[in-house]
Amino acid sequence: MSFLYPQFLYALAAVGIPIAIHLFNFQRPKKVAFTNVRFLQSVKSATDSNLRLKHLLVLLARILFIVFLVLAFAQPFLQRNALGIEPGQKPVSIWLDNSYSLQNEEGETSLLNLAVEQADRLVNSYPATTPIHFMTNAFEGQGQYFNTREKVRDRIAETDYANAYREAEAIARRQENAFATSAYSEGGELFWFSDFQKSTLGDLEQISLDSTQQLYLVPLQAPEIANVYVDSVWLENPFFRAGENNQLQVRMANAGKTGAESLTIKLLIDDIQVSTATVSIPSNATQEVTLTFSTSGNEAKRCRLTFEDYPVTFDNQYYFVLRNARQINIIRIGTAPRPYLSKVYQNEQYFNLRDFNAGNVDYDFLGRADLILLDGLASIDAALAEAIQKSVSAGHSLAVFPGTTANVASYNQLMTLVGGPTLQGAQVSLPASDAAHTLAAPEQEAPFFEGVFEPSTDRNPDMPFANNVLTWRGGQVLLRYRSGAPFLSTFNQDKVYLYGTPLADTYTNFPRHSLFVPVMYRMAMLSLRESEPLAFSFQDGLVRVGVGNVNVGNQVFTLRGEEAELIPQQRMSGSDLQMELPRLGFAAGFYDLLWQGKAVKTVALNYGKQESVLDFWTVDELTQLFANNPRVKIFDTSSSNDVVATFQESSVGLPLWKYALLAALFFLMTEILLLRFWKS
Repeated sequence: MSFLYPQFLYALAAVGIPIAIHLFNFQRPKKVAFTNVRFLQSVKSATDSNLRLKHLLVLLARILFIVFLVLAFAQPFLQRNALGIEPGQKPVSIWLDNSYSLQNEEGETSLLNLAVEQADRLVNSYPATTPIHFMTNAFEGQGQYFNTREKVRDRIAETDYANAYREAEAIARRQENAFATSAYSEGGELFWFSDFQKSTLGDLEQISLDSTQQLYLVPLQAPEIANVYVDSVWLENPFFRAGENNQLQVRMANAGKTGAESLTIKLLIDDIQVSTATVSIPSNATQEVTLTFSTSGNEAKRCRLTFEDYPVTFDNQYYFVLRNARQINIIRIGTAPRPYLSKVYQNEQYFNLRDFNAGNVDYDFLGRADLILLDGLASIDAALAEAIQKSVSAGHSLAVFPGTTANVASYNQLMTLVGGPTLQGAQVSLPASDAAHTLAAPEQEAPFFEGVFEPSTDRNPDMPFANNVLTWRGGQVLLRYRSGAPFLSTFNQDKVYLYGTPLADTYTNFPRHSLFVPVMYRMAMLSLRESEPLAFSFQDGLVRVGVGNVNVGNQVFTLRGEEAELIPQQRMSGSDLQMELPRLGFAAGFYDLLWQGKAVKTVALNYGKQESVLDFWTVDELTQLFANNPRVKIFDTSSSNDVVATFQESSVGLPLWKYALLAALFFLMTEILLLRFWKS
């Protein structure tokens, strides 16, 4: 048997007080006058032995009362600790998960409040001199050091939700560093209070422990799991225009165990509701919904999707920004005009197509063109190749359709400048309409074809034929022949598109095929380099934002929201700002990019989707995972929320102070009864 507070045992000296009272009975004799001899008979009946026995029993009750009262304060327990180290003699490290997934509830209490309560009771159960290290997901500076019990209790009481989650490996490393930089390099008890969310904790088997440490996992899990969140948002027509009817596609996800029925989704633009939709989502499934709306004005629109879902509410709103799409500048450089290309890009609202002969190029417009089309040139002179190189280096796109008599040497000079492949001439065999020259079906999952095709089970769709005049190796193949040879490939980070055949009817029917228009549209849309996602996530890390031609100099951009402001890590790349998004201290919402105090652009930041996926490690799964690791113990809080009692009984030992207190009360009552009912 051991004692949690052995210093209280010195109080056993108080046993001498009732003994001294018993030995030195200062009661003085009292003279009683007898008027009748019959009173003498009652005096004789009280024998000396009976009186002595009563006094001894009262003395014994008083001694035992004091002994057990002192033992109750000393808190004895039966040792069960595998390391053989008593509590208070080794440091303690506690990680409390305060991510938003702990908004789930058990009964009427959130899991975070349960974690705070249990962590506070655990800390309070240790002696005041125990060194304790406490940290949350914030990984704040003060969470690197050990503190006293009372300071840690104050920090636990201040714990609130944080926009951050941590992987198990990072948590273990953080605790290890706290021990390594302190005077407690060996031994220690580690506690993790968490819901053990699989999507955020990562691989638990990567946890590394010192041979003298013991890790206690405290899983906090709600009996019912329910959460609906926005999975993704996109425009049906990526060319957003004010004053037109636009359709917003929203994919909603249900991470709960039960279906979500008749969920109302509201679309607000500049805090004005413009559209609503109702959707029902089965459990662990997604459902798409369409919201139709129109706007006015050319300024950027602050948009917000909102719905009601309880108890997890942090992801009930999704923020994004809509900007009017500008015209895409396209320059075609060739010989005779191509009706196929002019028909594709004839919509002047979206495209600004200008056609030039190879000997009369507007180099100023070429430098501003988002997409350069080289169509049917026999050769490419050095001046044109150099101008194209500057444009591609600035981030613009190039598409090459070779001529029927292409000069391979001049084309290779251009490819060298723009990061393309080494070309070779191909043997042409016309007509090219046979099966050997037919293209294979495109890979619909490729990013280039995202949103182009409707879901289909047809494995042999009708495809165009072609006959290459150029061949090459490498690059990312977008379209290929059934033989595997490339027909269309991209190079230099998808800025250079290379076709192997001219756009002539005798070589291919690709311009007359239904695949031609979406491919040309995708090239044009992807050439708009400043186009960016409607919204970003805090977990995106490094993002690219177009800010235009800003002469930054020594100035830096500031990211400012309604309640917080910071200067992110950043660098300029052409007209784009690359910045590191913050992971802590910022709430989802709209943020202005400030330069010299003026707002240059508005961006929308949302919480990461990983936090919304409510899939947790169960107690049984954790127990099975660490079955062969005796230094990891799991507390099952489903049957009892008293982690402190469970910890003391299973890991520290069987506490006996309650029994000692009951014994003290028993002997106090015994003394009262002896004095009250035992008549001398």
